[in-house]
Amino acid sequence: MLGIWFPGTSDTARTSEVAAGIHVDLTPDGRVASIEILDASSRYPAASLRNLPAPVDWMSLAEAAAESGITPDALRRQVLNGRLAARKRGRDWVVSPAALWTYLESRAPSGRPPASAKGRRVRRGTRA
Repeated sequence: MLGIWFPGTSDTARTSEVAAGIHVDLTPDGRVASIEILDASSRYPAASLRNLPAPVDWMSLAEAAAESGITPDALRRQVLNGRLAARKRGRDWVVSPAALWTYLESRAPSGRPPASAKGRRVRRGTRA
């Protein structure tokens, strides 16, 4: 089976078979939530299927915290503020490694800004 799931769609969906062995899940408002192609290996060349990206390895906020050094509570706040892309699995939030690294790279540098354009300030009588 080849499955394609679209982010940001509702977990509630109704399935329709649009062609033999091809199922589409639609949200209550009519958006496509996923497409499933049964027996895809007999429908498409193996080389085409090999070139498809691998499925996303989701990680919990606890795992993302261990990876990033940011507490799970701080990551949860960023999810709720819309700064970190995540999806709800049951009662837990999960993030993709790509979303975590995108968030980490977008963060403003922390700490006090340098005193000069060259970076840190050097006291008189000391060497840099």
